Amino acid sequence: MTSVSHGSPRSRLTVRVACLFAVALGAGCEGSLTTGSGGDAAMAADAGRGDDAGPDFDGGAGVDAGPDLDAGARTDAAFPPGPVHFPLRVGPTSRTLVDADAHPFLMHGEAAWSLVVELTREDATLYLDDRQMRGVNTLLVNLIEHMFASDAPRNAYGESPFRDTTDFTTTNDAYFDHAEWIVSEAEARGMMVLLAPAYVGYGGGAEGWWVEMSGMPLAICTAYGDYVAGRLAAHPNIVWVEGGDYLPPAGSAGEACALAVTRAIQARIPSSLHTGHWARGSSSRDSVAFTPLLQLDAFYTDETTHPRALDEYARSSPRPTFLIEARYEGEGPDRATFRRQSWWVMTSGASGHVTGNGPIWRFGAGWQAELGSAGSRDMQQLRAALDTDAFATLVPDAAHAVVTGGYGTRGGTGYVTAAAAVDGSLAIAYVPDAASRTLTVDLARFAGAVSASWRDPTDGTTTPVTGSPFAASGTRDFAVPGTNASGARDWLLVLRTGA
Repeated sequence: MTSVSHGSPRSRLTVRVACLFAVALGAGCEGSLTTGSGGDAAMAADAGRGDDAGPDFDGGAGVDAGPDLDAGARTDAAFPPGPVHFPLRVGPTSRTLVDADAHPFLMHGEAAWSLVVELTREDATLYLDDRQMRGVNTLLVNLIEHMFASDAPRNAYGESPFRDTTDFTTTNDAYFDHAEWIVSEAEARGMMVLLAPAYVGYGGGAEGWWVEMSGMPLAICTAYGDYVAGRLAAHPNIVWVEGGDYLPPAGSAGEACALAVTRAIQARIPSSLHTGHWARGSSSRDSVAFTPLLQLDAFYTDETTHPRALDEYARSSPRPTFLIEARYEGEGPDRATFRRQSWWVMTSGASGHVTGNGPIWRFGAGWQAELGSAGSRDMQQLRAALDTDAFATLVPDAAHAVVTGGYGTRGGTGYVTAAAAVDGSLAIAYVPDAASRTLTVDLARFAGAVSASWRDPTDGTTTPVTGSPFAASGTRDFAVPGTNASGARDWLLVLRTGA
């Protein structure tokens, strides 16, 4: 979440929705929902970034599986309800999440910070249905909102989470009934909720609850953690997010309160998963006090995401690592930069990513029109390109054992990231800027004849490379195409055996 201010009146608009799944798949049916809109906003942001170090391409677990990356154009890829069986847990390699059936869970997320507080149930249904149809399976949400709503901290029904906002034991069950309904509806759609129980706020300021938490007795913080855990224990689709745009100073009263909330949740739900969202340029492990309590490693960057992703993957004690925030669509990056942020991390060892859109994260004026934004469509294509089971077998080619030339300079906007299956069945390279470049690939790294194609990340169209398939020996140069369908110059090179 970035620092903004807003506050325009809520309006309502009734719309007809023609069964989002069926329409996207080419069939017709009927339905109607009601939508609403919240406040307007202006944006300001800070910046930061990771730095060097990366793993060799020699680790991870591979299986004989590959994504459907050569199936032609998927301009309207849709994702009907999938068989995600919660709860999630850390998988056997410690690199990915798996569900209750041990199926890999590819975290494909969006920031919906103000979902609980700003939307009515009708509005929320519209949003959740649309995001499910577009393949979103993870939402980043505040349980209680301090600033970013039309009437914060009250929800769309005028219900406040507390009778006294300086005392978190004065909880209002009606508010948390609505919050629980949101979590339940996400669960029914196969969505994980990254839920911040008490967002502390940018810089520890007025955006979050840091000031109130810093003045509360620890017994109140513990009681609040126990209360929210008790209310939500029946919903196994939650991963708890500690902090929120701020790294609590070590030993501070606010840190002690936040820790008490976390420990109370864990005491009530011992199997719960937790991660941390601190300041931009950080990862969850940057808090000494919280690190032992966390199971997932979230990192928070500027638009140059690949250095931090590679660094987090290279840690000696692996955890599932994911991009929790970079730059949001409509708040700085152009379309190509927004898309690049996610493709970089998804080919650098991350187990998932969370993107965002300026009007959508706070559900401000015009958020409904943004549901089909260019960024949303591009992320839909990203999800369509990565089959979950196959994706879990890929490890980053940080040592350039597969893509041996033409990859550029790490930390630069043109840097090529790649990931490959250790069994030699598949590799994917993301080229953020063609710039008349050529990639050199060591085909001897593959287990058999290699089929090569270029995939347009903006519309899903694939073009076989002339002469493909190639023998699995020696090196070969691949000339990157020019502009893609959007007019940008980023491409995916897909190399696989057995195609």
